[in-house]
Amino acid sequence: MSFLSDLQVYSQSKLRPTTTRITNSIGQIHHESRSEDGTFQTHDQQVNSNSIFMVIDNSPDEKLHHVIDGVYIGSQDAAINIEALNECRITHILNVATGINNAFPEQYKYLNIELLDVPETNIQKVFTYT
Repeated sequence: MSFLSDLQVYSQSKLRPTTTRITNSIGQIHHESRSEDGTFQTHDQQVNSNSIFMVIDNSPDEKLHHVIDGVYIGSQDAAINIEALNECRITHILNVATGINNAFPEQYKYLNIELLDVPETNIQKVFTYT
């Protein structure tokens, strides 16, 4: 079964209700949840001007995370982990980082789309549905 087929038959009713804490690039914090009718609701907006709004983590993250058969997700560290790329039989890499060069252009097919890594970036604008 293809990835697209998997997505088409997946039911949203299988998802658990959840509340997501969102901190934007100016430090505003709010909680968002989906209501019974499927719309999103925002709760508890507050400004937290005394704290860092991003998590700074300088440790390498070289792990490739399995999404479904043939699809993995990982950081820029994972994209240069040649052993893991080979072990997972990676053939194509989608590079959505800003200013990060393709590490192995002779070994993998790359698609480069530069996106800013901030919560306000709408990634749907760069991907077309087929």
